[in-house]
Amino acid sequence: MPTVSVLICVYNGEAYLAEAIDSIFLDGYQDFEILAVDDGSTDSTPAILQSYVGDKRMRVLRKPNGGLNDALNYGIGHAQGKYIARLDADDVTYPGRFAKQVQFLEEHPRCALVGTNCHILNARGKQITKSKLGTLNHAACVERLEKARAFFPHSSWMVRSSAMAELGGYHRFFIRCEDLDFLLRCTERYELACLPDYFVGLRKLPTSLSYESAFSHFGHGVVAILGYLGRRGLVPEVNRYSNGELLEFVRTWFTTNKMSRTMNAGYHVTFARYHFLSGNVVAGIADLISAAKEDPLYLHRRRKLNSVVQEISQRLQAAGAP
Repeated sequence: MPTVSVLICVYNGEAYLAEAIDSIFLDGYQDFEILAVDDGSTDSTPAILQSYVGDKRMRVLRKPNGGLNDALNYGIGHAQGKYIARLDADDVTYPGRFAKQVQFLEEHPRCALVGTNCHILNARGKQITKSKLGTLNHAACVERLEKARAFFPHSSWMVRSSAMAELGGYHRFFIRCEDLDFLLRCTERYELACLPDYFVGLRKLPTSLSYESAFSHFGHGVVAILGYLGRRGLVPEVNRYSNGELLEFVRTWFTTNKMSRTMNAGYHVTFARYHFLSGNVVAGIADLISAAKEDPLYLHRRRKLNSVVQEISQRLQAAGAP
């Protein structure tokens, strides 16, 4: 049995998949398996994966398309390693990561999950900036999660397989923020940590923008935090509602406060920054113009986005039982 199962879930990821897989083989660590879950791809992803099966450390699983959470849980069910390391199909891992994370978990038995800092890459793989989390102990991790502050990426995780099984893997409700929900649940039983090393390259790619897709990510993240606060007894009224009902509270808050365009503006501001850091001034200016069109008062109104958990918690406490 390998010590580490590196889990990659991919759907139509032909553009960067080979680079991601190659980076694992170049890590330098030997006691691992790569568990690649093809979630019903229709491009050349199956052929790319097939080209690696000659290496006994490569295992490929194929299933009908069911979304990332379903693919993650499917892969976890087949993982043989003591530890599960994550890597998205468009990211890369850097040499030395797996040995360092294994050593940390072996030396810290109370810690179930350890992440690392990361470089931010553009579509061509060029580094444009990097995270500045430094070293985080468990208390610092919890504080950042509760306040929805920047955190180490999913692609940098190494987690104990036993803890993953005990926590029931990823919950299907939390679309596009399955990692946040898992981290919050993990803190209730185990410790987390972040290494100061830059062991992952996180590729940032502009995607088609829609309010529903942006809200899905943000709204489900708010529900994950509310659920955590409810389980901790910090906002016990939350426990009276289902996740679906909590999501409707969040949607109502967005509608009432007319925040949908503010959220879209934030997307454009983020990628304007990435474009400028990449030296693509024209694209950066275009994104800033788009942000201004979405919400001219974005710089003023963005602060309200940070208060959504607090405001909804207060409303739930005031409303009492449904």
